[in-house]
Amino acid sequence: MLRSARLLLAFCYLGLTSPLSFAAPSEAVPQSRSTAAPAGPPAIPAPSSPAFAPDTVDPNAVEALLAMGRYLRTLQTFIVTGDSATEAVLDNGQNATFLHRTVVQVRRPDRVRAEIVGSAKPRGLVYNGKTFTLYDNNRRYYTVQSAPPTIDELVPVLRDQYGVEMPLADLFNWGLESDDARRLTAATSLGLERVNGKLCRHYVFRQPGLDWELWLQGTQQLLPCRLSITDVTQPSRPTFSVAYRWNLRPGLNAVTFSYRPVAGMREIGAMRVSPEPYKEAK
Repeated sequence: MLRSARLLLAFCYLGLTSPLSFAAPSEAVPQSRSTAAPAGPPAIPAPSSPAFAPDTVDPNAVEALLAMGRYLRTLQTFIVTGDSATEAVLDNGQNATFLHRTVVQVRRPDRVRAEIVGSAKPRGLVYNGKTFTLYDNNRRYYTVQSAPPTIDELVPVLRDQYGVEMPLADLFNWGLESDDARRLTAATSLGLERVNGKLCRHYVFRQPGLDWELWLQGTQQLLPCRLSITDVTQPSRPTFSVAYRWNLRPGLNAVTFSYRPVAGMREIGAMRVSPEPYKEAK
């Protein structure tokens, strides 16, 4: 049995490896335990050499996060593919790694399709501005629920009422909360590295309970190349990591954001969750 099926990440979990678990209130379905645009922001000045002081906050590293969030919020239509590895802690204390691929297709302000695949059949989310559908081809059921009119409004509804984290929401929203930067106890740049053939600047950050790294591509239009988060509260230090591939000129149409159940699927009601456990986790 898994003692910790996924990491509880205070900064962001991204939803890239989280299961979309839902069930009819009257049914005892088991819950899974695993886990247009304005001009870009100013260029981020690169330090002359990496700073390795463990407990310093480099303002240039913080500004890179803020610039990333500002730029991501200008994107109107895109596809991002994330190949992720999530370590879960077994009862004997050993880490086990689970691999997933998540494809997120977005047309702002009111269209999203996200699908997660791994060793099992796909599960995902489809949102069309009026309703959202959660589906799980492993358990062979889906649910359709009414939805608010924009993605920004949908994110907290999914999180607080259904226990579903929208992929990438925290990266897009970085800097909107006044305490985002204040939570950092260390931040620095380690220089340039190649990720999937792209030249990206490597940043490392620390905040209570978490060490995390972010690789950013570009100087003005900053796109995440890779993210790695380590839970330092557990002795085995389990890690979540994901590498991103972006398509900023995709061809998306109405079919992309419609859901047709495969043969054998059945529609059920969704089990809403109490917001209290989520608030405690944060």
